[in-house]
Amino acid sequence: MEPPIILEILDRFGKIRERHRLTQFPLRLGRGYDNDIIIDDPYISPTHLELILDGNQHLILNDNASDNGVYNIHPLQRLDSVMLHENQRVRIGHTDLRFRSCAFPVKKTVLDLTKPRGTVGKAFTMLLLPIAWALISGLLLWNNYLDTVSDASFGQVLSKTLPWLIFLPLWAFAWSIVSKIVTHRFYYLYHAVWVSVLAIAIILFDTLMQYIEFMSAIDFLADRVTLFTDVIFIAVLFYGHLHYSTTYNKRTAAIIGTSTGLVLTLVIQLSSYLAQPDFNNQPQYSGVLKPPAFVIRHGKDIDTFFADSVSLRGNANDTDDNNSDN
Repeated sequence: MEPPIILEILDRFGKIRERHRLTQFPLRLGRGYDNDIIIDDPYISPTHLELILDGNQHLILNDNASDNGVYNIHPLQRLDSVMLHENQRVRIGHTDLRFRSCAFPVKKTVLDLTKPRGTVGKAFTMLLLPIAWALISGLLLWNNYLDTVSDASFGQVLSKTLPWLIFLPLWAFAWSIVSKIVTHRFYYLYHAVWVSVLAIAIILFDTLMQYIEFMSAIDFLADRVTLFTDVIFIAVLFYGHLHYSTTYNKRTAAIIGTSTGLVLTLVIQLSSYLAQPDFNNQPQYSGVLKPPAFVIRHGKDIDTFFADSVSLRGNANDTDDNNSDN
């Protein structure tokens, strides 16, 4: 490697703490105040190592008889002296050092979703989130009303919906706090819109599957299908949050999101299993109950209906007569 060289100082979790542009050599690095680069790590010696250039302009790292040594990461081995190459990573104390050239490509700029961008951005900020929350409120209220099997006031239906309407903003706020701590950005708008859009998708899909089950008369069809889709929805939810709240790359965020989706879905299924009649006294139904007005079969006219009623009544009378004769 030839100067100028970028030295990245990482913490033990691989997060970049500092970057230094190296142009003049030799250069000393350690915990002491007389070094060219000072690192606050109690496991690093006062003058831990020295960086020099050889006659061919190659960067050489020399251990300065440090107490805890210098280690190569992959493979892990102690080094006394080593010629550094592009992207090489070494460890001193509890700190990692990574050397990169000035031509190293950087990631794409992350759009700051907390700031409106022109007319479209302002409309997005002012309208999308309230519309999403209004739609979620309406869907939850309507579903809770349809699930009510007896007369219920608006207050009773609202009491079942209100916890979710409180939970969603708090969920977005919690992820915004994580974003602020990790990335120093308070991405509340992004997290609120993300969880709201996915909540709408989940509600609509679950409702659609319930009606399909009702129409097809296939027991537990909705439960079987949503078993897989819940994993997908939860994985996508956490992937989006992790993407803007942490420094994880896309692959790591996808792995964590998928793992979280699997675990949470298993917990939900276990809770449903324990709610079966073998474990509690609450009634369970083999099919999804929906309002009787929702019928996809061809209806009968009033004359046919009464004709069938008369026929059924006649059959019932014949059955009673036969029973009395016996």
